[in-house]
Amino acid sequence: MQNVAFHIACLLTKHECVILPGFGAWVVSPAAASQIKESGVFAPPSQSIGFNPEVKHNDGLLAHAIAQTEKTSYQAAILTIQRYVNQLMEQLYANQTVAMEWIGRFSLSENQTLLFTPAEHLSCNASHFGLTSFYFPKLTELQIVEESAQKPVSGREVILIPVHKKTLAWTASVAAAVIALFALSTPLNNQWSPSPELRTQQATLFSFSTSTKQTDNEEFIAKDSIPSDTLTGKFVEEIIPELKQTPAPVARTQYYIVIASLPTKQAAKENLADLQIEFPEAKIISEKNRHRIYVRQLEEKREAEVYLRNFRREHPKYATAWLLGQ
Repeated sequence: MQNVAFHIACLLTKHECVILPGFGAWVVSPAAASQIKESGVFAPPSQSIGFNPEVKHNDGLLAHAIAQTEKTSYQAAILTIQRYVNQLMEQLYANQTVAMEWIGRFSLSENQTLLFTPAEHLSCNASHFGLTSFYFPKLTELQIVEESAQKPVSGREVILIPVHKKTLAWTASVAAAVIALFALSTPLNNQWSPSPELRTQQATLFSFSTSTKQTDNEEFIAKDSIPSDTLTGKFVEEIIPELKQTPAPVARTQYYIVIASLPTKQAAKENLADLQIEFPEAKIISEKNRHRIYVRQLEEKREAEVYLRNFRREHPKYATAWLLGQ
């Protein structure tokens, strides 16, 4: 019996009106993408569904769908529909709420009027699954934010000094060279060396000649013993290589050939097991409440578009496959 509701949900994805003979008809109304002026929120395209209890005639659409899918006769499908309607009416008159998955809920009011509440996730919105509302700020709002960021903090005037990137890189290189020189050079007098043995050890980045004059209390180094270009740009360029900022790697967009989108992770895993029989490389990509099954992952958009066209042509069953860039 519950298969009747399933067939109705499937037909609502393709038709604007589906009639359950002897009960009523569901009517699908499309709504284009729009912007809510009060809040500035953009709403994606969607479909709404209504129910008309006055349309009860048999147009044959539901019966033919049941007969074709269930491999039965048209008359047997009509009997199945009649039994399903009788069951619905018995539940409603018993003050029960009847739920149809992907369609909505039915109940009777105090004056025996049939009430319909659409489901949160409608089957007629399958083509728009995954589309959500979003907010995009106006240019005037961005300008206001930029102006507020440029205002002085705590009443103090802020002065912006432009600095070239090459100047910053050169300054960083010189600073690193000076730090390395002080870190690796050997102590030069008695006050820095704890013992005479340590004073004999030398560890420098370059060799140079020194002339010393020994006195009773101090050890001096000749004034001209250190080359004049030691702390100049020549030393930085020849001895220590220039420090360059390595740019962060840019994440490349990946393109996925998606053949199914499911509302839950469990449903995606169940469908993946069936699809992997035909497509062994099929996998799941999840983002928030969206779980999509894809059959191929590509790095180039043009290559992905060509693959998608060929895939649709070779697999007409998946003509609704689409390209996801992420």
